Amino acid sequence: MARLTEAEREALPDTAFALMDRRAWPVIDRDHAEAALMDVGRSLALGHITPEQAALIRTCAHEVLRTHKSLQELRAGGWSAEKALAADPKLGEDWNKLKPGT
Repeated sequence: MARLTEAEREALPDTAFALMDRRAWPVIDRDHAEAALMDVGRSLALGHITPEQAALIRTCAHEVLRTHKSLQELRAGGWSAEKALAADPKLGEDWNKLKPGT
């Protein structure tokens, strides 16, 4: 499982987090991206995050998995989850719940 120590987490820049304003959901590598995708639905169901935040987290995690880059690297290169979602809202959906062909 993807784990960070408190010191490691504190050392990360805000751009390493899917929810930068809360410094929540670090998506720094494949393990953290997969953990985010596994946990986001539960956090949404518990009311810890909004549907919009869940979509941002999913979009960030999918992009890290697709590109094999950290979220920090992606953002440094100009990538934005908000822009990606605006261009294709399906990026933020729970892919496990999508029916084939949707």
